[in-house]
Amino acid sequence: MAIADALYDLEFLVYSAHKTGTQTLVHTFRDNGFACAHCHRLSNLSPPLTPELLPQFLREYRRRRGRGLPIVSVFREPIDRHISSFFQWHGEGALRRQPGAAPADSLLARCPLPDLQRRFAEDLERGAPVGGLESIRELCGALAIPLERLHYDPLRHQGVSELPDCTLHLFRFDSLLQEGRIGALLSPLVGRPIQPRAANLSTVKWYFPILQEFRATLRLPAALIRRIHAEKTDLLRLMYGEQAEALLAHTLSRYGDGSQ
Repeated sequence: MAIADALYDLEFLVYSAHKTGTQTLVHTFRDNGFACAHCHRLSNLSPPLTPELLPQFLREYRRRRGRGLPIVSVFREPIDRHISSFFQWHGEGALRRQPGAAPADSLLARCPLPDLQRRFAEDLERGAPVGGLESIRELCGALAIPLERLHYDPLRHQGVSELPDCTLHLFRFDSLLQEGRIGALLSPLVGRPIQPRAANLSTVKWYFPILQEFRATLRLPAALIRRIHAEKTDLLRLMYGEQAEALLAHTLSRYGDGSQ
């Protein structure tokens, strides 16, 4: 697979997991005059890349541009992210996959809420949630960088890691998007004030009332929540530090069924 010249025109790459605000980030960069692409995995790029080609692309990017490519990635608490991914896939995603279909035809509209929640829990139990890939893992694997080399400062609400031929800017979904720091945190990145542009928000989707009730009434086995957090212990420790246990306790209180 050849590396397309168009990729060398990028000024920023938003390389972040499903439902971590990627559309808001890419629209914000573009609306403020910066060439930006986004992907959840490298194969999503247009034209696509592979993990094997990423180091070669980054080396050539540095040679052509005289600097490493700035990459932006966001981490989100896994249960909340998987819920959003589930709704995106079975909501707007289903309509895109079935031309001519209407919201009333979707699983979200047709399926009783308890059945939706049961299906979601089964996806988690099987280890096959929609959009399950953590982009930070794919990036680290492609560059042969141990996760322990990355940095995140919860007091500054960001982390900057100088990697081979790129700079990785890490953010947390809760502080960047839910707490509205996107303008303040991205402005130093681009060297001037930046105006945020929200996009692809759940609050404006036709299924938002269903999503609200789904979240409010969802109860998952505590052991399942603990397992999912345990599978991402390294990422949770990186992004939350000593707050990782408190985050787990909060998730258990919100979505746990009271079991041990």
